[in-house]
Amino acid sequence: MIIKKIFVFLIFFFFTCILFYSDENNKHIDLEKVKTTWLSWVNEEREKNNLHPYKYHDKLNETANLWCLINFHRGDISHKRNIYDTAFYNYEEIEQWFLKLKIKFKNIKGYTFSENTGWGYFYYSSGDYTDYVIKAIRSTFDYYMSEKGKIGYWESAHYRSIMAPFLYYIGFGLVIDEENKKYYLTIHYGSELIEVKDNDD
Repeated sequence: MIIKKIFVFLIFFFFTCILFYSDENNKHIDLEKVKTTWLSWVNEEREKNNLHPYKYHDKLNETANLWCLINFHRGDISHKRNIYDTAFYNYEEIEQWFLKLKIKFKNIKGYTFSENTGWGYFYYSSGDYTDYVIKAIRSTFDYYMSEKGKIGYWESAHYRSIMAPFLYYIGFGLVIDEENKKYYLTIHYGSELIEVKDNDD
């Protein structure tokens, strides 16, 4: 139990430090404008399919941002919590990662959570580059939407997350690599979040 508490403390300490670093890294961007724009794209498509709109959840915004930063420091995008994991998307490992952050999802007709990642380049000269980033991440969104109609499970995974009928909340994470003019994006989707007690993890 003591070891578990120490581990949780280290996770939250790392979480706090890395979020501060994220704020510094995104200082030339209006993140709220970017988030509002992304959510409007998603909900516009959901409305066309008679689906309820997604809502942002603060905890999922934090976890999405955290995973973005981890990918940024790795220099690549991945779903792997353990870099030696051979699975492309290990649901159980991701579920445990959320639990260590005190987040658990209700199973609603087989839906609990989903994670989408993306990256790309953007171009700007100087100053605020919010609009440049919005234009750049639109390409990621369009890529997700291009999966509509694809048969394979993984080939349509991003699109199915956007259109999930029993997921209700969304988290948006974005980290900018100014030096390389590159962005890292993470989207977390969730059903209903359940309070995590100490004996749950």
